[in-house]
Amino acid sequence: MESVTNFFWNDTYNAGGATRPTLKGKKVNSNTEGKSQTKKDSVPNGSNTGDSMHGKQQSSGSQTGGGGSFTSTSNIQKMMTDTLVEKIIKMALPPSSKTAANTIHHRMVAGKERPKLSVQIMSRNFIQMNSRLGIPFMVMDELIKILNWANPAYTICMMFLYTLVVLKPFQMLSSIPIFYLLFGVMVPQYLYIHKPNPTLYLDNSQTPAQGPPLRKPEVPKPVPELSQEFVLNLTDLQNHMLLYVKFYDFTLFFLEKFAFFTNEAISSFYFIVLLIIATLNFLYMDKFMKIIPVRSVLILFGWCFIIALHPSNREYLLTKLNSEETRLKTLTITTNLESKIMQHLKLIEAREHRLVIIFEIQKYRPEYKEWRPVGFSDDDYSLFSNMRINQLPVEENSVKSLEGIKPPRDWEWDSNSHWVLDLDPKEWVEDEFIQYVEIDSETKWVYDLNLDGQRGSYRRRMWTSGCVRKKLDSGISASVDEEEVINPLREETYRQGVHGVTKGSMSGGLTHISDYDDDDDENMDDTTSNLDRAADASYPSIEELTDTLNATI
Repeated sequence: MESVTNFFWNDTYNAGGATRPTLKGKKVNSNTEGKSQTKKDSVPNGSNTGDSMHGKQQSSGSQTGGGGSFTSTSNIQKMMTDTLVEKIIKMALPPSSKTAANTIHHRMVAGKERPKLSVQIMSRNFIQMNSRLGIPFMVMDELIKILNWANPAYTICMMFLYTLVVLKPFQMLSSIPIFYLLFGVMVPQYLYIHKPNPTLYLDNSQTPAQGPPLRKPEVPKPVPELSQEFVLNLTDLQNHMLLYVKFYDFTLFFLEKFAFFTNEAISSFYFIVLLIIATLNFLYMDKFMKIIPVRSVLILFGWCFIIALHPSNREYLLTKLNSEETRLKTLTITTNLESKIMQHLKLIEAREHRLVIIFEIQKYRPEYKEWRPVGFSDDDYSLFSNMRINQLPVEENSVKSLEGIKPPRDWEWDSNSHWVLDLDPKEWVEDEFIQYVEIDSETKWVYDLNLDGQRGSYRRRMWTSGCVRKKLDSGISASVDEEEVINPLREETYRQGVHGVTKGSMSGGLTHISDYDDDDDENMDDTTSNLDRAADASYPSIEELTDTLNATI
C-alpha cells in the first residue's frame, strides 16, 4: 500500500542527464571503461507526504464526522485520478522531436508547483476565460471591419488617425488610451444613467437628462453561461483559432527555407546577411533615421496597404499573386539565387578530429624484481595526479589492454588511425607540468620520484590514437556539389600527430598521423592492412625490447 501511495504522491521530475566529456585543446581523454556517468537529482520521499495526508484525514474525520470523511475521500479520489492520468500520459506519449525533449523538461520544472492536468480544472478555467473574451473579439471585429472597408468613411478616419500616430507617435500613443477611457467608457456610462430624451431629428440623442441619475450604474461583469454573449464568445473562439494556426504555419513555412539549417550553405548565407543588417541597424540606425524619411515611408506604406485591401483591388492582387506565372517567376529567381550561393559555398568543413591520450601504467614488484603491467588509464597516475591525490586505486580505474578502451561519448575511432607509442615523453611531461618524475630517454618510460629523490614504484608511457565525431543520425549524407575540406584556421587540429612508433612495429619505424593525409586511398588501404597484421604479430616484441633495454640500463 505504501508503494501505491508513493506512486500517486511522489510526483517529481527526473532532471538527470548523462554527462558529456569535455574536449579541451587538441587532446581528448578517452573513457577507459566505456561507461557514461549520470547525475541524479535527489528525489524527495513521498511516503512522508502520504503519512502526513493520512494523519490530516484522520484528524479531520474525527472532527467533522461522517460527512467530512466522505468529502475528503472524494477529493482524494479526484486527486489520485488526475495524478494517474498525468503519469499515464507521461509514460505513453513520447516527445514530438529530440530538440523538444529539453523544452519539455524545462516546462515540467516550471509547472511543478502548478495544478496537475485535471478535467475539472480545465473545464472551470475555460468557462471563466470564455465569459471574459467579449472585448478581445470586439476589437478583432473592428479591425476586420476597417480592413474590409465595410464603412469607407470609418476606414478613412482610422487611416487619418494612423497618420497622426506616425507623425506624432509619443503624443498620440500617450493620449489615445486616456481619450478612449473618457469618451469610450465614462461618457457612455454617464449617458446610460442619465438617459437622454428622444428627438425627432437624431436616432440617438447625445444630450443627457438633467437632474439625478435615472438608472443604476452597470458595472461590466463576466457573462453567465446561459447567455447569448457566452455562445457568441464560443463561436468567435472556434472561428478565430484558425487565425493563429494560419499565422503559425506561414511563419514556419517562411523560416523553414533558411532558419533551421536544412541546407547549410543557404542558411549560412542568410545568417551572414542578417548579422550584417542587425549590426548596421544597431550601430547606425540613428544616422539612417536622419537620411531616410522613415515617417513618409510608413505613411505611404500604410495607405498603399489599405488601398490594396479595397474589395475592388483585392481580387485583382490576389489573383495576380496566386497565378502560375507569378509562381514560376518567383521559383526561377529563388533557384538562380540558391544555385549561385551553392556555387560559392559548396565547400563544407570536414569532420572534427581529436587525439586520444592513454597512459600505460606499470608497477615495480620487489619480490619479483621486475615491472608488472597494471593497466591503461586516462590518468598519468603521477605523484600529484587527480587519482593519486584522491587515493583512487589505478587497478579499478584502468583496462588491461588497448583494445578495451572506448572512444569518448559521441566520438568514434578514426579508421586511418592506430595506437602509437610516444617517443618524446619530455614534451608531454612539460606540457602537463608533471613534477617529481624521471624521464628515461632510452626506454621512453617516465618514472615516479619520491620526495627523497628515489625512484617510486610506478612508471608510465603514453599511447595516442585519433578519433572523429560520430554522426548521430545515419541519414546524414553530403550533397553531390559539396566538398569536404579542412578549415585552415583549425588545420593543426586535424593534422596533429605524435612522433612515435606504431603498436606492433618490429623495426621501430617512426610514424606520424598526418603523414597519412599525403597518400592516396589505395596506399592508405595497404598501409592500414600492414599495420593491422604487424599489430597482431609483433606487439610482444616491443615489450621484450623495452624490458631488455631497461634491464641493461
